[in-house]
Amino acid sequence: MKNILKWTVYSAALFALFSLQSALAWRIGAFGARPDIIPLLVVTVAMREGYAGGAWYGLAAGALCDAFTGGNSIFYMLLYTAAGGATGYIFTVYLQKSYIMALICAITVQTLSNALKYGYFAIIAAGVKFMDFVSILGAEAAFTLIFSVMLYPLLQPVAKTKSSAAYYNLL
Repeated sequence: MKNILKWTVYSAALFALFSLQSALAWRIGAFGARPDIIPLLVVTVAMREGYAGGAWYGLAAGALCDAFTGGNSIFYMLLYTAAGGATGYIFTVYLQKSYIMALICAITVQTLSNALKYGYFAIIAAGVKFMDFVSILGAEAAFTLIFSVMLYPLLQPVAKTKSSAAYYNLL
């Protein structure tokens, strides 16, 4: 029962933060960047729930993002699934679970996302300057830092319940 409640809270957090980000992000901006807090959410859940939980949560977050970005893209679905699975695995095997490590991983996911987008637009549009890309990275890292101070502590009580991997004896 605790597992169902925990994943319900994670799902509610995803929908609430995605709605908040979609409604307010266009009003907040610095150096051409907009807040993107979904990678931080995916990394935090993956850190607490392991590779399977992180990958499934990343898949759900990516599908939600792709559904509302328009077009026929599966970019975020692939990116967040890989990020959730990889982050969950890395934290399960190698790293200590902490706020700083979650922040570093979230900024890494955002950097990878922007690097892939930059590569795409540099090839297609051929008008994107590298320094524009770098300024966006810095601004998005600052946004992630600001929002992480609020988001990370909110998920800690939820994450203290038994993980799905431990529940099914996967670890």
